[in-house]
Amino acid sequence: MDKQSIQYLDPFSMLIIGENGKLMRLHCPFKVRCREPVTIYPAQTILQVEKVNLLPEDQIYYSIYGKPFLSSLFEIVDV
Repeated sequence: MDKQSIQYLDPFSMLIIGENGKLMRLHCPFKVRCREPVTIYPAQTILQVEKVNLLPEDQIYYSIYGKPFLSSLFEIVDV
């Protein structure tokens, strides 16, 4: 999925609108792919999101291996 719209629901799920326009509730854990290198992970690496967090600035972060990463660095796969 290249272009996605996501909406935070709770720490273990979010709403996504995929390329086909279908609205779905996505539950953790789910897989994402790095759009670009992220810390020790090269671009295109597939990782698993354990938890979803919303910060006061309305930015969504994914918890991966217990560390927070901005959701815009990833694309959701296998949805």
